[in-house]
Amino acid sequence: MQNTQNFNICEKCGATNPLSAKFCFQCGNPLRNPSQPIQCENCGTANSSVASYCKFCGKPLFREKPRTCPRCHNTVSYNAVVCDKCHFRMPIVEEQEEQPLPILQPNPDATQQTNLSAFAKYPAKALVGNILYCVLSVLFLYVLLGIPYLTPQSLLNSGLFDFFAHAPGSTECTSGFYCLQICIDSIFAKGSTSLTLPIAVASMAIILSAVTAIMSFIINLARIINKNQAKKPSYAYLFVAIINAILCLLAWSGASLGVTAYLTIAYFVLSFILSFLFKRTQEKVQALHR
Repeated sequence: MQNTQNFNICEKCGATNPLSAKFCFQCGNPLRNPSQPIQCENCGTANSSVASYCKFCGKPLFREKPRTCPRCHNTVSYNAVVCDKCHFRMPIVEEQEEQPLPILQPNPDATQQTNLSAFAKYPAKALVGNILYCVLSVLFLYVLLGIPYLTPQSLLNSGLFDFFAHAPGSTECTSGFYCLQICIDSIFAKGSTSLTLPIAVASMAIILSAVTAIMSFIINLARIINKNQAKKPSYAYLFVAIINAILCLLAWSGASLGVTAYLTIAYFVLSFILSFLFKRTQEKVQALHR
């Protein structure tokens, strides 16, 4: 309440009241006695009832915080009853004690929850799938190429590593590595073997299959290290399987295909099916709708 020699101003709504009034005629708020001293909220010094500033610290004895009109958003004084721009009747100011902000305590489980959420993004199913792809890629390259320095001769002659079937009475292995060697020797004229259409087409299928298997190994090894999983199934495996099937049909027209040729198509078809099983699920999206 602000007191002058002629009237009292209500602290709640700012209405002007006569000195004899005990309650505000505008809002009914109890009025301070004109003779009652005003205590400074800053230093606690008792001041005269007609004082506007503290005689000890000089701070205003009444809060003069600006207010905003709810209709036109005009800035008005703290004690304004009516907006001076749109003449809107300002609401009554409720005196509330300022409460201290709560002290935020660190959550001891925050780090643990973050780690758990990181592991939740990389489930065990994705880890198993990436490891399985790496193992299958290495085994497929081993069988597809059939490198003599890495494969025992007894296994090379078993027929598993032959891209072309053995000719009757022949003991020479026609593995992927051997087909590529014949193709390279024929192109650069280092060998007496002429380049035939089955060997040329088979070399294209072997190179395409080997590059795809190597890329599959690198990608899945990177996913294991970075703890990522595939977002969607890989249709590249299906595409390579179809191309290999077409190339094998062209090569088969001039020679009999071996076990490795059929295993090549089966490997990429199997990889395409497994990519559906180990893709990322929509568990995170479904959790948001719960």
